[in-house]
Amino acid sequence: MENLSLIIFLLATLIFGSTAILLSFREEKTRKLLKEHEQSQKQKLYETEILREIQDRIGYELDVEKIIDVITGSLRNFFAYSTASSLLIKDERLVFKAYVEEKVSRVFIEQVKKAMLASLSAILEKPPTLPVDESISGVVLDDQNTLPPA
Repeated sequence: MENLSLIIFLLATLIFGSTAILLSFREEKTRKLLKEHEQSQKQKLYETEILREIQDRIGYELDVEKIIDVITGSLRNFFAYSTASSLLIKDERLVFKAYVEEKVSRVFIEQVKKAMLASLSAILEKPPTLPVDESISGVVLDDQNTLPPA
C-alpha cells in the first residue's frame, strides 16, 4: 500500500512537473512573439510619425525642389544609405543634388550623376542639353575611398 502511494505520488509529480515545464516554454514563446509584435508596432508608429511630419512640412509647399529636399533629408529615418540624389529640371537647367550620408569618393558621385542623366535621356528619348547645377552636401567626400558603398 505504501509503495502504491509512493508510485502515485511520483506519477502525479511527474505529470504536474512536465505540465509546468511545457507551460513555461509556451509562455516564453508567447512572450517572445509578443515582444517582436510590439517592436514591429513601434517601428510602424515611428514610420507613420515621420511620414506625417514630412506631409506637414510639404503640405503647402509648391516648390518641387524644396519638396524633394525634405523627402531626401528624411530618408535616413527609414533606412541606412550612402547617398541620396535627385535630378530635377527647373528654369531651363538641370539641378543635381546629392546628400552624402557616408564617406564616398567624388568618382562615385560622378557615376551616380551620369546614371541619373542617362535615365533622364531615356525618359526624354534624347540627351538633355540643359546646363547642370550641382550641389553636394552632407559628409565630406573621401577621394581616397576607392571601394563602392556597402
